[in-house]
Amino acid sequence: MTTLNCTVLSGHTFVPDSQARIRITSTRLNELGLPTVTANLAGLIAAADLATALAAKIIGADISVAAEVSDAIDVTVQIQNAVGSDITGRHSFRCWLSDSEYGGETGTAPATGLSVTTGTQIKSVTANKQLIVETDASGTAVINVDNATGSTHSWYLMVELQNIVTASTVITITI
Repeated sequence: MTTLNCTVLSGHTFVPDSQARIRITSTRLNELGLPTVTANLAGLIAAADLATALAAKIIGADISVAAEVSDAIDVTVQIQNAVGSDITGRHSFRCWLSDSEYGGETGTAPATGLSVTTGTQIKSVTANKQLIVETDASGTAVINVDNATGSTHSWYLMVELQNIVTASTVITITI
């Protein structure tokens, strides 16, 4: 920790207490006349640097929905920081299919299945509706929504990461 000493006119030195606070009252400063305060801020983090450091630690899910191929659609979940840069490493999240944006679990599962094609399926919470997934080392997971043996239907993939829910754009499979 950087030591901060403030000198107000000759003979009056203020030193931080055990909690790194300096208690200088306006009454005491007025008694001393016009004060000069010098503080060494070397080693302290600038506000812009702090914002950048925090943005790198706050993560979220970027969800992209691919085009339909053979009555199935891949949905890619990429973990990113608050400034939109991809984050590497393995991250786990919960995802579910919903009939509406930010809705609860769908009543209609895709007929052929819901599976993880990139990353790892940790657990099936509700068959073909809700999963717990771990990304691969690049921070990416791909969820395949396959409705080949079903009928035309639309869903949203909801992703919960660190208690924040993100919704995909609509996933429509036309049979």
